[in-house]
Formats: sequence, structure tokens, C-alpha cells
Amino acid sequence: MKKLISKSLFVQTWLCPKGAWLKRNKPDSAVVNENTIARMETGREVGEIARGLFGPYLQITG
Repeated sequence: MKKLISKSLFVQTWLCPKGAWLKRNKPDSAVVNENTIARMETGREVGEIARGLFGPYLQITG
């Protein structure tokens, strides 16, 4: 079976290959605290603003 990679995992691989490996192979080891949640929310908001800049689009989820 082919494993697909998400945009966030691709970017994380460039920033921290070990962190990307852990996220892909041992996702239960992730630490989710208030700072992590705040960063994820900020990223979601930035994504929404960016999508709004380009007009109509087709969002592909995986």
C-alpha cells in the first residue's frame, strides 16, 4: 500500500527529519499541550486567510 505524505509532514521533514519520522511512525509519542494547540490554531487561521486570497479553489483532503 502506498503511503501519502501531507503538506505539513513534508514541511516538517525539511525542518526536523527526526520529528517527521516520529510523527509518521510513532504518532502516540506526540506531546499536545496548550502551546501546541495554540500553534495549530494559528496555522489553521493562516491557512484560511491564504485560501481566501486565491478566490475559488478545490480543497483536497487526505
